[in-house]
Order: sequence, then C-alpha cells, then structure tokens
Amino acid sequence: TDLALEGCYVICRFVTDVNSKDNTDANDSTINLIGQGIIESASISGGFDEFSTYSVTVRGYGKLYSYKNS
Repeated sequence: TDLALEGCYVICRFVTDVNSKDNTDANDSTINLIGQGIIESASISGGFDEFSTYSVTVRGYGKLYSYKNS
C-alpha cells in the first residue's frame, strides 16, 4: 500500500540529539518527543545505480508526548 496516497496515520519521534536519543538517563537538554501525524506527501529521487534520497511531509495531529527510553 502507498501510505502517502492513502493519507495514513504514522507515529513520529522527534529528537534534537541523534547521538544520545536512546539513552535512559534523564537529560533535560535533549528534546525527545513522540506523537502522531498524517503523511501528506513523499518523494524519492535518484537512479537505479545511484544513492537515492527521499523526503516525507508529515502534518502533526494531536498532542506531543515526552518520550523516555526505558
């Protein structure tokens, strides 16, 4: 199924420090949130024998919640 064409809901996680996103300590300087959104569009560029890049636009829906890895 093409999630972008169907406008499906997805769970998104937002972090400001990808190097310590899974730490279990309470680091207040790192933003680590989780929420839901709807995929609005997606695109892929690149050829068969090249590196491909992709872009996804997600519109947030509802609240964001603090995420703690435990």
